[in-house]
Parts: sequence; structure tokens; C-alpha cells
Amino acid sequence: MGLPVLKSAANDCLGSTPWRDDLFITQVKNICANSAREYDFLHRLLLMSGRLTGGDLTLAAFLRWISDEVELARRREKLRRSFYQYADIV
Repeated sequence: MGLPVLKSAANDCLGSTPWRDDLFITQVKNICANSAREYDFLHRLLLMSGRLTGGDLTLAAFLRWISDEVELARRREKLRRSFYQYADIV
């Protein structure tokens, strides 16, 4: 999370067309939300991998879980894009 925030701050301060503060604050919130989602996914992945190696989960079930995670991420991204398109219209 630190590097994107630092880069955004540098662009804000040094760029020829600085970002508005509200855009910067929005981006920081998005970075924090994405980092939390990634951490949560990695935690679930570790647990599911442990179940797979421990024999509590079949490879087919593990692959179905991965496919479900990918589909969930795609739906979340589609909803996010729809929201921002709607917000731009209003």
C-alpha cells in the first residue's frame, strides 16, 4: 500500500497538473479496500491449501473454490464499474 500512496502524493505535489485532494483521498480509500480484500483472499487461500495438503479437500473441490473466487472478483469489478458509470451520469 505504501508505494502507490507515495507515488500518488508525488504526482499531486510535483506534477504539472496536480490531482485534487478529493481524488487523492478516494484513491487511498480504494487502495486500502483492495489491500484488505487481497489479505482476506490470501488468508482463505492459505486455509484452503492446508486443507488440500492435509487431505480434507480434493483437488477438484479446491479448483472449484478457486473458480468461485475468480467469478466473485469479476462480479465485484463489474458492480464497481457500473457504480462509477452511474455516478458519472448523476
